[in-house]
Amino acid sequence: MAFDLVGRLRITDAMTPTLRRVSSELDRTNLSVKKVAASTGSYRNAQNAATQSVNNFSGGLPNLLGKLKMLAGAVVAVGTAFDGI
Repeated sequence: MAFDLVGRLRITDAMTPTLRRVSSELDRTNLSVKKVAASTGSYRNAQNAATQSVNNFSGGLPNLLGKLKMLAGAVVAVGTAFDGI
C-alpha cells in the first residue's frame, strides 16, 4: 500500500511541470480568444455605428431637401418682394 502511494506521488511530481505548462498554455489561449472576441465585437460595433450613420443620413436627406426647398422658396419670395419695390 505504501509503495503504491509513493509511486503515485512520484508520477504526480513528474507530471506537475507538464500540467503547469498545459495550464499556462490554456490561460494564454483563453486570453487570446478573449482578445479576438473583443476585437470582433469592436469591429461589429463600428460597423453597426457606420450603418446607423448611413441610415440616419438617408432618413434625414428628404427632410434636408424639404428645408432647402423652403429656403429657396423664401429667397425667391424675398427677391420678388424687392423687385416690386
